[in-house]
Amino acid sequence: VFVTFDDIRLSPEGIAWDADTGHLFTGSFLLRKIVRITPDGAVSDFADSPGDGLGAILGMWVDAARRELWAASGSTSMEEMTHPAELLRYNVETGELVARYPVPEADRVLLVNDVVVTPDGTAWLTESLAGRLYRVPPGAEALELFLELPQFGFANGIAASDDGGTIYVAHAEGLSAIDSKTGAIERVVPQGEFTLVSADGLSWVDGGLVLVQNQPSLNNRVVWVDLDPTGRRATRLRHLDIGLQEGLDPYTSAVGEGFVYVTASPPIDAEADLEGFPPPAIVRLPL
Repeated sequence: VFVTFDDIRLSPEGIAWDADTGHLFTGSFLLRKIVRITPDGAVSDFADSPGDGLGAILGMWVDAARRELWAASGSTSMEEMTHPAELLRYNVETGELVARYPVPEADRVLLVNDVVVTPDGTAWLTESLAGRLYRVPPGAEALELFLELPQFGFANGIAASDDGGTIYVAHAEGLSAIDSKTGAIERVVPQGEFTLVSADGLSWVDGGLVLVQNQPSLNNRVVWVDLDPTGRRATRLRHLDIGLQEGLDPYTSAVGEGFVYVTASPPIDAEADLEGFPPPAIVRLPL
């Protein structure tokens, strides 16, 4: 356990790593703020995030090259829109909220979920309930709908290859690889007796992917999946021993300096009675 949070209602879901400083950032689903964790485990609110009118914070990404923090902010309910669905862009050094990118189709309940930024500075965002992939190209002032993904059950975690040419999206049925130029979609096929279904967190590392498969039927596991040179076939799956305390579920991951950092929380539900559950934490696993 790298850090344990004092407030049981913090409900960390998304997590991001700043390669320049070694800081971690995680967002609170229920308290609607962003916190920073220093390399020695000290936790503090990120700038004025509690006063920025945020919704539930899910996916996050630090674009270290441009010193920006991106975060998905939205509803705390999947039945009604308690807060606008939007992508946020912060100056990671000053904490200034630089821009808000609302999802343009706000006529239904939406769940903006996870974020990644490719080397060219394009931010990519999954939306789970309608099944969509959005992007904000460098210099753009609004979210663009890149792809409709009705064939995906609950588009969730997102990661990108080193060159940004392939965007990986996790969904109920497994993993799919999307060409970031053409939008062509290809399923990532397991080459063995293992499954890639129902991943939440998704992180790219060393030509492969770390999946947080937070399903009881899969024992809430964290796995490292090797890919072949095409990036379209999964050749091997290795289990990473997370050893979570009973009552905590893993959610998403961030990779930094030879470790995978995984958020772990009691049930993330605004209506849940959390009495008796252990406090949320971030677990650090060596690669």
